[in-house]
Amino acid sequence: MANLTVLVVDDDPTIVRAVTRRLSRAGHNVIGCSDGEAAMAEVRARADIDVVVTDLHLGTTNGSDLVREILEHRPQMQAIILTGSDIALLDELEAVVLQKPVRGSQLLRVIAHRDLPLAGTPKLTT
Repeated sequence: MANLTVLVVDDDPTIVRAVTRRLSRAGHNVIGCSDGEAAMAEVRARADIDVVVTDLHLGTTNGSDLVREILEHRPQMQAIILTGSDIALLDELEAVVLQKPVRGSQLLRVIAHRDLPLAGTPKLTT
């Protein structure tokens, strides 16, 4: 698997550190952000981001709105949303949805399969 640049967004710094550590150990370059505003600043400033991994609930920001905004700027980017909530609200989002709790190996498998369809109903992985 090629080394990718992954943007990790979560309002819980413990989650950002844990996901960053796991993805870095697998050889990926990781950028951690604690909110949607910082994440969008990174997307606008960097052309090398391949994947965004975001929590659905980011405090004052909604992860699905963040993904929509990112994909407006970078439609080729793979988007993965982590959630413990019902995914019914995400039906039309172009993202892979992973139900929490998510194991590091599970996240790595999804990132490795960059050929996953990004349009239509989200792919739920449990």
